[in-house]
Amino acid sequence: DRMKQIREHIRTDWVPDFEWASYEHPAPAHPPSKPLRECQVGLVSSAGVYLRDRHAPFEERAGRGDHSFRVLPFPLDRTRIAIAHEHYSHEHADVDLNCVLPVDALAELAHEGRIGSVSPRIYSLMGYVPVWKPLLTETAPAIACLVAEDRPDVVLYAPV
Repeated sequence: DRMKQIREHIRTDWVPDFEWASYEHPAPAHPPSKPLRECQVGLVSSAGVYLRDRHAPFEERAGRGDHSFRVLPFPLDRTRIAIAHEHYSHEHADVDLNCVLPVDALAELAHEGRIGSVSPRIYSLMGYVPVWKPLLTETAPAIACLVAEDRPDVVLYAPV
């Protein structure tokens, strides 16, 4: 099956002891406590987006990925944006950033009153991280702490 092929490719080329993360139980659902039209919405993306004048690009680290993250302001100045992620084609994202980082879509929903607002910070990381333990033990807790400071009612994860 395709997942086994991908695992073997990662093991052969980059991480000999690679194994998929797996969990016995799915994460519990937490529906919003109020209507979306009253909710502040946070955004986290694994598109590898960063601010070219402020951040270092994400690095592949010899095929091991990069478990760091970048904090982007909202609203976002598109002229400052760059993508550093070699594991997907940027062809469509270069034309419409919303396919990997839906900032315009969220701004439009807020303007229309369909959501209350958008959080002041966006969190971007790289979706390709085959050495995933630091992502779970360092990156995710750090992002969660910052997201909690923003106090969103709902967080949208835009995976790539």
